Amino acid sequence: GSYPGLSAPDGVMPFAAVEDYADNVARHGAYAQMVDDVIARFDMGLEQGITLPRLTVELMIDQLDTQLGAPEGSNPYYAPLRQLPESFTEAEKGQARAALISAVEGTLYPAMRKLRAYLADSYLPQARTSIGATATPGGDAYYAYRIAEMTTLPLTAEEVHRLGLSEVARINEARQQAIAERGDRRPPVYKTKESLQEAWYEVGRKVDAAIGPLFLRQPETELRIEPYEPYREQFFLAASYQPGKADGSRPGTFYFSGWNAAERELSPSIRLYMHEGNPGHHFQVMFAVEDESLPDLLRHGWFTAYGEGWALYAESLGYELGLYDDPVDRLQALEDGELKRAVRLVVDTGIHALGWTREQAVEYMVENGNPRDYSENEVARYIAMPGQALGYKIGELKIKELRARAETALGEDFDIRRFHEQVLDSGNIPLTVLEAKIDDWIAAGGK
Repeated sequence: GSYPGLSAPDGVMPFAAVEDYADNVARHGAYAQMVDDVIARFDMGLEQGITLPRLTVELMIDQLDTQLGAPEGSNPYYAPLRQLPESFTEAEKGQARAALISAVEGTLYPAMRKLRAYLADSYLPQARTSIGATATPGGDAYYAYRIAEMTTLPLTAEEVHRLGLSEVARINEARQQAIAERGDRRPPVYKTKESLQEAWYEVGRKVDAAIGPLFLRQPETELRIEPYEPYREQFFLAASYQPGKADGSRPGTFYFSGWNAAERELSPSIRLYMHEGNPGHHFQVMFAVEDESLPDLLRHGWFTAYGEGWALYAESLGYELGLYDDPVDRLQALEDGELKRAVRLVVDTGIHALGWTREQAVEYMVENGNPRDYSENEVARYIAMPGQALGYKIGELKIKELRARAETALGEDFDIRRFHEQVLDSGNIPLTVLEAKIDDWIAAGGK
């Protein structure tokens, strides 16, 4: 799913120099090798009776079909040819064009077709009908490992499930109150990409003006707000963050979806900007990237529980800053931010440890305010990636717990700016490490 994003400009990889284009071609060769390796691993699993759920395999086949059938105008693999750098000579442009077309047609697509044929003809008939990670040999140990990996905390599936149920109950109570306060008011809807971008700018200005007192500093790298490019906008229907570069050559980018704005009910939200932009991912990622004294693992590494936990915690700062005083804004934070993440704790553990069916999981999500098509897509993701969805809420709750601990212990000496600096100034770390760090900071008087 993520490979197209590595293969087109405006994504993670640079497409500025001749070498960048050559690197992209080399990656297509490596992709073909990876397909052979993946097929060998699948065969090994089949011998041991360990297979993916049928539902997951069907989705993989669908994704390959989508990529193989992408029209040229929105095909990410040909996107580098749509805007070759001005600095290239005509000869370099011709060479880049020929090499890329040859790599896509002669290497990448044949590898995708090979994987698709293997999955459809050989693997799918043997894939399991069950959906839980614990339904396979060694599955209990595997899911326990995934919980530890994705939460970076020593938690059992039962503990996570109970925590999820209590969070869902708490958030639903706050939700009912906000719905009653809101009455018949709704967020304003924007029918053009341009008007929506202007509305996002306004949200950005409002949040940026409010967050200063909570932080000792802000990233040096600027944050820009942009719509997704046409070739990928219909595949990203909300928003996301792309890191900037420490040398200032690329700003951090808050991407929003303006796809088909005339037909869709699109409106910006304070909570989403606080999550993906300031003071969420932009602060957390760029503080690390800009600090050259940190080892690369901490500058560029990723623990979901820390990274997504911080971004969800960043959303919650809207309460104390008065940014959610309007129940319309508060509801977006409660429903789209918190409740969606709390429900995951219940559903992921339900599927992988407690024997829930796919239908049971989808119904639980629908009962807790999610559209059915969204719920079906999310459940498919939880089935394919056991434990991944747990990091967000677990991380947020751990940061809140550490803050409360520090406030209680330090009393008058507690400084929220210094607490946030402690959380953010050592890059992306496991929550157990963060907890030890905050405990040491408290013991030293919160200075």
